[in-house]
Amino acid sequence: MLGRIIRPVLRHRFGVLLTLQMTMLLAAAFAQGSLFKEEIFLLALLAMLVSSGFAILKGTKYLKQFLLMAAAALGCNIYGYLSPLPEADMVASIANLVFMAWVMFAMAARVFLNRRVDENIILGAACLYIHVGMMFSFVYLLVDYFVPHSFSMTTQVGGSAEVSRLLGQFLYYSFVTLGTVGYGDIAPITPPSRYISVIEAVSGQLYLAILVARLVGMHLSKPDAEK
Repeated sequence: MLGRIIRPVLRHRFGVLLTLQMTMLLAAAFAQGSLFKEEIFLLALLAMLVSSGFAILKGTKYLKQFLLMAAAALGCNIYGYLSPLPEADMVASIANLVFMAWVMFAMAARVFLNRRVDENIILGAACLYIHVGMMFSFVYLLVDYFVPHSFSMTTQVGGSAEVSRLLGQFLYYSFVTLGTVGYGDIAPITPPSRYISVIEAVSGQLYLAILVARLVGMHLSKPDAEK
């Protein structure tokens, strides 16, 4: 019975992951006004990260490494949540960033080194794009910690509630930058924050224009019998 449920999920693993990513973004949006916003955001983030790694690495030799890194990241997040020290929150943020970077490279290898391009792989490219936007939110959080007042709306990070609030804002800012929307309500002020924002904006446009377009072109150019 369980196998009948798992097999379709694994067959459409990136479609499931894309749904989880959208759920995580919605959780970040609606948790901001909630009494349990830290808990909701943390649980949604960890569920998305664990699901993404499992979806990518199921059946590969790297699954054990992923589970060890996931356990380490979970431990750091629990420590950051329970400890009153701001340094504990930064340890958790660094652990999340390292974990997300590792998952990003694994996801990129799964998507772009796959010789067979189908709808699932194209959805994987979309998942990777969203994953990059999420990962940069932690980069901006750390930039603002080590270079205080790097953005127009921030003060130096202090306390888990402040980290949760800022991470939600940086998640919003990251996707605005990745999509080069540029609303202007949050602006980078210091040189590190400005140039990292430029790197994200340029990377997002090159990713869509070159890599995703290549995947879609490869899929459309296949004979109908192979699709």
